[in-house]
Amino acid sequence: MALLLECSEIKKLWPIYNTALKRFEPKYGLYEYTARNGYRYLAVGKVSKLKPCIEVFSTINEGISLLRNLQEQFALDYRFCKYAVSTESEGVVVNDLSDLPLVEKHNQQVQQAVDFVTEMKPSYYILDKGRTKDEQSCIWVQDGHFYGMGYIANEVSVKDPEKMKDFLTRHKSNTYITQLISSFATKNSGKVFNIK
Repeated sequence: MALLLECSEIKKLWPIYNTALKRFEPKYGLYEYTARNGYRYLAVGKVSKLKPCIEVFSTINEGISLLRNLQEQFALDYRFCKYAVSTESEGVVVNDLSDLPLVEKHNQQVQQAVDFVTEMKPSYYILDKGRTKDEQSCIWVQDGHFYGMGYIANEVSVKDPEKMKDFLTRHKSNTYITQLISSFATKNSGKVFNIK
């Protein structure tokens, strides 16, 4: 928990001389958006703090590979998958608008692809020793992202795991924190409890 708190503070305060954690940020992400014509698009692009993405990647090739796999697996029309690289020549871009799929059918296929990617992400919590004998620590991971952490008193009995969120302090997730948690969960599988 100390490493998670340290990383959260470094990301929040962004100290000048601590450059070690600044390079762990992913550069590219998989995005989903709806255009004016009603069609939903999947695109790979640079990660922005203002746009939430479905999945993050270290390289653009990882993102393009996943998007191509989704395109093949869910029979998505190539015109609605954007790869963040221009394959067209400079000048006027001509879009082929003939024989477009039905909007509802296409959007349903895109939703299935998005659901497939998000279902691959685990949701679980980790219970471990607390600061004293009277409490235990809890780390919560929701859909593959760090949700929060905190301490729960031993005398508190929580039947529903979702109620544990009330005892946790919310923190921002990042790739480094997610890697720390997943490596700890792999080494200490007896302390990990799946939610889904």
